[in-house]
Amino acid sequence: MLKNYMLYETLRPLETFKDSQKAALAAFRETSELNNLINSETDELTRLSSFNKSFVAMAELNIEILSNAIIKVIVPQEEDEDDMVVTNKNHINEWVRGISKSQADGIIAKLNDINELGINRDVEITCSACDESFETKVEFNPSNFFDLTS
Repeated sequence: MLKNYMLYETLRPLETFKDSQKAALAAFRETSELNNLINSETDELTRLSSFNKSFVAMAELNIEILSNAIIKVIVPQEEDEDDMVVTNKNHINEWVRGISKSQADGIIAKLNDINELGINRDVEITCSACDESFETKVEFNPSNFFDLTS
C-alpha cells in the first residue's frame, strides 16, 4: 500500500536569467507576429491558424520554464520500499506535460511563494547635496547590474 498518493517536488525559483530572456524574446516575437496579423489583409482561417501557432508556442515555453524550476520529483512507494527520486530533466518534463491543471496551479503557487522570498530591496537614501531622504528599490537585473553609465 502506498504511503501517500501525492508526489512531492523540489523547486528552485521560477525565473532564471536564461528563462526570463527566453520568455521575453518569445513574448516579443509572438506580439510582433500577432500585431502583423491584425494589420494584415489575410483571411480569417489564416489568422486563426497563426494565433493557434502562437498560443502553442507560448504554452510550450511555459511548460519548459515550469519543468526547469523543478529540481526533482519524489514518488512515494509502498511502506517497505524507498521513495523513487526522479531527477532526469526529460522525465520531469514528461511528468509536467501529464499533470492536471490543479496540480500545475499548486506547483505555480509554491513557485510564486518562493519567488516572493529574498532580501528587502527597499533602501533609504540621503542626498549628499541637500540632505533630503527618500526611499527607493534596489534593482537586481543582471542585464544592467554592473552598468556604470549613471
